[in-house]
Amino acid sequence: MPRKVLILTVGGSDEPLVSSIKHNKPDFIYFLCSDDTPGSSHLGSYYTVDGPGKPCGQVCTCQSCGAPTGETRPSIAAQLGLEPEQYTIVRISRFDNINNCYLEASRIIWKERAKDPYVEILADYTGGTKSMTAGLAAAAMDDGKVTLCVVSGRRLDLQKVESGTQSARLIDNTPVMVEKKLQLLQVLWQGYHYQSCLSLLKEIKARPIYDDNLYDRLEKIRYLCEAYEAWDRFDHSKAYDIFKQEKDSVPKRYVQFLGRIIKSKTIWAELLKEESRAAAATGYRGRHHLLTFDPVFDLILNSRRRIAQGRYDDAVARLYRALEMFGQLNLLRWDEPLHTGNLNIAKLPTHLQGEYAALREPRTGTIDLGLIQNYTLLARLETPVGKIFERYKSTMLSHLQKRNNSLMAHGITPVDEPACREMLEFVEWFVDACCEGIKEKSRFDASLQFGEVVPGT
Repeated sequence: MPRKVLILTVGGSDEPLVSSIKHNKPDFIYFLCSDDTPGSSHLGSYYTVDGPGKPCGQVCTCQSCGAPTGETRPSIAAQLGLEPEQYTIVRISRFDNINNCYLEASRIIWKERAKDPYVEILADYTGGTKSMTAGLAAAAMDDGKVTLCVVSGRRLDLQKVESGTQSARLIDNTPVMVEKKLQLLQVLWQGYHYQSCLSLLKEIKARPIYDDNLYDRLEKIRYLCEAYEAWDRFDHSKAYDIFKQEKDSVPKRYVQFLGRIIKSKTIWAELLKEESRAAAATGYRGRHHLLTFDPVFDLILNSRRRIAQGRYDDAVARLYRALEMFGQLNLLRWDEPLHTGNLNIAKLPTHLQGEYAALREPRTGTIDLGLIQNYTLLARLETPVGKIFERYKSTMLSHLQKRNNSLMAHGITPVDEPACREMLEFVEWFVDACCEGIKEKSRFDASLQFGEVVPGT
């Protein structure tokens, strides 16, 4: 059984607190009490916890008959037989300041969580000043795992509960806690932090959710979050499968875009196996013209998300890969698909075969082309993309040098935001100019970026 801690705000009435402690049976108690008022003989509520004699209750004179009424009782600790090691009194000097009360309650919660992550904390906000009760309740709500408790009973008037009728009851603050967590989820979602969103959803669902509609809502958000998280790390098939099932909650253009990405990746994978007998039988060789640049567009959109997160080295790495992939796809879409990972020189024009045969790696026997070599070959083949590359080669090399000097590549210099954004602008312009040059119908569309609003909220 986890250790149980009860935090109570203490006012002028002891009976509700005694009832709460008896009902909840805590292992340890924190009494949040008002301190003495400066310049006054009035003692703070801490005196009722373990003060000498009978500090609880009071005897008054009946205004009608003049007879004494009411009674005094021993301290709360004495009534319950509490030992000093079973409780702590926290005296709040500025007990009418909600900020002070909130901070004191929060410190207790943080301290107990640090001491024992599995501790069960209850917060009883029955007694104390309005600021004390509000501060404790707010701190409990913000924690999200604290169970709220209040003591209530039959009321004869608006002043107090009839003595002897009070009982403690736990308050289900789950709906409020969920709404607060969903506000945080929205912030994380806007920053494309899908793993953190999934962790937060897991934390929310660690508590019992009795409302079926709320549970279904959280499940839907979790399912869609898994899809975006998968897409963000290029697991397009998983994202596509979830989106197909949740099509009413996902823009149709997202599903279509993912479909085109998956189709191009499938054709590409088969083309890479074109020399095998099995692959030749599939008929993919004649479909290389069906390859689209959607995987490149996806990389550019991904780099934009990394920029939004301030991860500029990651963004530049994706932009580098987008440029490299764009060159690879253009060579695969040539009259005879050319694989840059293992160039088949027999597919090249005769006047280029000798030049590229000299690039064969003796150890592996393959001809592997890098990014600049891809575009150089496109230029030697006199393609529109190659011609644009030749005109802007120096600009491209300048941007690539920044990437090469980064920690994520070959250097030790981190990429800063201006350099990253300049490279993004160049890559987007270059890809679009090349698509226009080859009369490509599919173009980069920034509106395909992930939405910033959590679905279902």
